[in-house]
Amino acid sequence: MSLGMQQKLLRVLEEGEVRPVGGSSSITVTPRIISASNKNLRKLVEEGLFREDLFYRFNTVRIDLPPLRDRKEDIPEFVEVFSEEISAKLGIPNPAFTKDAMRKLITHEWPGNIRELRHLLERTLLIAESKTITAQDLILDRSVRGKVEEEKALDELFGEEQMDGFRIARNSFEEMYIERALKECAGNVAAASKLSGLSRESFYRLMKKHSIQRDD
Repeated sequence: MSLGMQQKLLRVLEEGEVRPVGGSSSITVTPRIISASNKNLRKLVEEGLFREDLFYRFNTVRIDLPPLRDRKEDIPEFVEVFSEEISAKLGIPNPAFTKDAMRKLITHEWPGNIRELRHLLERTLLIAESKTITAQDLILDRSVRGKVEEEKALDELFGEEQMDGFRIARNSFEEMYIERALKECAGNVAAASKLSGLSRESFYRLMKKHSIQRDD
């Protein structure tokens, strides 16, 4: 938020009045603010990028929320709540998670925080063929560097023939995954891409790669 906009917001909070765009008079408001930031606002105040008076207006009741990697004891509860919500949305039974699956979730570093956990659960439940989720069902995101190193190791471990088989299996999985996501969302690409945790561009690219039409 620019300093100019910060000043306008502060004035609203202090005076309890706003003038609508195009209006000739102000109206009284009683705002209650719930705000969130992933920035260090105290540091921004020191750097002159955030108004100190506005900071103290926001700082009446403060809740510091650590990232998921720093409170892994909460992961089982998140998994329970999210899986119940996702199962209801998909119209499928709420699955159970094995101890190995839960251990895999707890030991992951979660660079994408809670959003990454929810997207993983959506993808997993979307394609799961069993009522019990195992560690093998959980395909965790890796860094770009990790993917390159893993593919290099596979090239060294397997010959060209085996790698061709792997690519065929991967393509088959991609096609099945995209078709299932579209089916669950009645052909709505935006909803299907959101459900799968992919960007709309990536989802369209996979549809084109496998010649999938949303009307199919």
